[in-house]
Amino acid sequence: MSSNLDLSGLDNFSNLLQVGSDAASAAGKPLVLPLNRVDEDPRNARKRYDPIKLQELADSIRVGGLSTPIVVKIHPDDPKRYQ
Repeated sequence: MSSNLDLSGLDNFSNLLQVGSDAASAAGKPLVLPLNRVDEDPRNARKRYDPIKLQELADSIRVGGLSTPIVVKIHPDDPKRYQ
């Protein structure tokens, strides 16, 4: 196996990715987004939410935070919003 691999073609790989206008997003770092910029994906398989379980989840996140960031993508109709 050669240690002389030419990876220079990957320098502009990030240009192929759709990134938001947020500087953190462009840098590939987690974003802190206000909830009013995040819309539910209409293709989400979940159609019903138990309000008690949802409140329990919200309370748990408020107390303990998240161990893994929530994944969002740029909204297809509005690049300043997310799904």
